[in-house]
Amino acid sequence: MKNIAASLLIFFCIITGACTAQPKSIPPEVLTAFKMKYPAITNVKWVQETNSYAANFYVYGQPCNIKYNRKGEWLEQTKKLSFGDLRDNVKNGFSQSKFGSWYAQEVNTIEEKDKEVQYRILIRNAEKQKKYIYFDSKGQFKKEVLTM
Repeated sequence: MKNIAASLLIFFCIITGACTAQPKSIPPEVLTAFKMKYPAITNVKWVQETNSYAANFYVYGQPCNIKYNRKGEWLEQTKKLSFGDLRDNVKNGFSQSKFGSWYAQEVNTIEEKDKEVQYRILIRNAEKQKKYIYFDSKGQFKKEVLTM
């Protein structure tokens, strides 16, 4: 019986993320860089990755993720958008692409250091197939990636 209870507790922690801990120490350079960009944001969950620190938080009710290297230099930011908030040329690029009949399930902007902004759209069709498709800021289709 104890094994079942322990197994259920571990399963619950994995599913909910309840057992994940915040990093013990975020470099001051990272915290300063974050506070300069988002001074009003206070509810932040930090995740230490191999060579970076990621801050997960909400801006105007939408999830946002921003990454910094150990020196506090900005690397990448991902923000969730509604389809209606997409730039018109990206919406047009999607509707005119071979995936125009698919349903847009989730939309994100991805900004990376020294790269052009990308728009990632999670799409699905009537057969429940899912893919991520990427567009540049001009609405040009860039690539597709299968997902589960």
